[in-house]
Amino acid sequence: ETTPTISNFSTSIYPNAIDNIEIGTINIISSGDTDITSIELEGSNSSNFSISNSGVITLENALQYDYNTNTYNFIATATNDAGSSSGTTVDIEIKHPKLKKVVPEANQEYGVSVATYGNYIYVGDSVEKAVYVYNIQKELVTRVSSTSLNFGKDIATNGSKLVVADDENISIYTQDGSSFTGPTVITPDIIDSLAINSTNIFVGDDTNDTIYKYDLDGVLDSTTDITDPISISADDTYLAVATGTTVKIYTLSSMALYGTLTTVVTSVSIKGSYLAVGNATDTSSTGKIKIYKSFTYDSTIYSFDKETGDKFGQSVALSDSYLIVGAPDEDVNGYSDAGSAYIFSK
Repeated sequence: ETTPTISNFSTSIYPNAIDNIEIGTINIISSGDTDITSIELEGSNSSNFSISNSGVITLENALQYDYNTNTYNFIATATNDAGSSSGTTVDIEIKHPKLKKVVPEANQEYGVSVATYGNYIYVGDSVEKAVYVYNIQKELVTRVSSTSLNFGKDIATNGSKLVVADDENISIYTQDGSSFTGPTVITPDIIDSLAINSTNIFVGDDTNDTIYKYDLDGVLDSTTDITDPISISADDTYLAVATGTTVKIYTLSSMALYGTLTTVVTSVSIKGSYLAVGNATDTSSTGKIKIYKSFTYDSTIYSFDKETGDKFGQSVALSDSYLIVGAPDEDVNGYSDAGSAYIFSK
């Protein structure tokens, strides 16, 4: 008697795909002498998938895939009356969804800055001088634009205020759902980086090694001498400052240095116990993100479709539920350096 023979199988799906969706079919080379009575999947999270006797794989439970997962690796075995087949590999790649312009253009800076709060995602394009605002379903809600040079080069939000940097100004918009009013404009001497929390706006000046602290109406509150603030991020407890070779964490209540991480960094975002550190220069500017939990290294994230020069990690933003990563030099639909932004579930 002859046991079945089945092929290796690979496919890809997006995170949070709906349940009861068929994702592919394993090729049955031979069922053997008798009909196949079952095909089983083995491996971590295999219970979230089912497979029919004819090889059809179905996602049974919609999964909230975390950012650590790029591929699920299973072993499949088919059984008939004679016994079971040799195990074959089943690889299901997780393609984290990403945002891009409906009509891409070459040599843009879409993704040079990103922000997120609640169910909204913000993507800056300093060449187009615009900020695109999406809901978490990736639907474009609105577009905030200006005539100011490099408007959108950095952005930050706390849910009620959207703060946008250009070469000379900081524009403070008030957000109410999908509506934006303003802006109130402030003009620091130099604008290299931008952050916001529930009470304050922070502006980094790399040239003068200074952090300016404003209230949410744009009134200057204080200044602090901090070296090389090329990227900054704040929650209500800490201010994270990226200097290029380190990330320095300051306690906001005293602006005392809490700790230092030594790593190559082009962008940073902090939210609660999570810290995301972008390095857009890694591996010929392919880029990567390092994730820290409670300031201890946890994992490294790469884009699922990484290519040289994408600058994945040029910008990064954390919320309670999502990690958004900008790749402003990614080629899109044949357009060179059009840019995109990736969405990861925490």
